[in-house]
Amino acid sequence: MPVPATLAPRAIFQEEEPMIDLKWYVIGAGLIAFALLASYDQALGIAAGVVLAVIAAIRISLWFLLAPEKGAPESERGAMIERFQRLSENRRKAHNMAQLAKTKAHAIRSRFRRG
Repeated sequence: MPVPATLAPRAIFQEEEPMIDLKWYVIGAGLIAFALLASYDQALGIAAGVVLAVIAAIRISLWFLLAPEKGAPESERGAMIERFQRLSENRRKAHNMAQLAKTKAHAIRSRFRRG
């Protein structure tokens, strides 16, 4: 019995990228919180600024430490796609070579049959 379209499972993860990455919302909220604290009390504002600076320094250092090597794919998905394309190309080449060998063998057999 087919499942009605209204009850069919929907994709949780969509291929489309959101218009604005979620990290920018988090960064914006942090900056707004910093501005509110700074306007309320200067000491709290300085403390919040130090915390934000430490978080930013940790994030940037991790970004540089964990960045992929030059020429390496950006993600596992990219690596898998790259590998699949390479394997598909190898299979296509092997298939073309096999077809060429069959064609040559057929041409050679037909020459010997005529002779």
